[in-house]
Amino acid sequence: MKDISFRLHKRSFKAYVRGDAVWILLMKANAGTQETIASAKARLAILDDAMTMDRDGYRARLEWFLKENGFEI
Repeated sequence: MKDISFRLHKRSFKAYVRGDAVWILLMKANAGTQETIASAKARLAILDDAMTMDRDGYRARLEWFLKENGFEI
């Protein structure tokens, strides 16, 4: 989950497991609160990939998945 949940300038990615899926959220700070900019529901297999793929390969796969789901990264 740490590979998915991280901060960028004025943005943060959060991930949590709910049921049989991983939800990935792109958040923006807005006057002391957080606003969801984009969200995507991924299969739990995305976590298996994090354990079996090399870091660069997993990052490329994750970036492709997020872009395909409307994340502006």
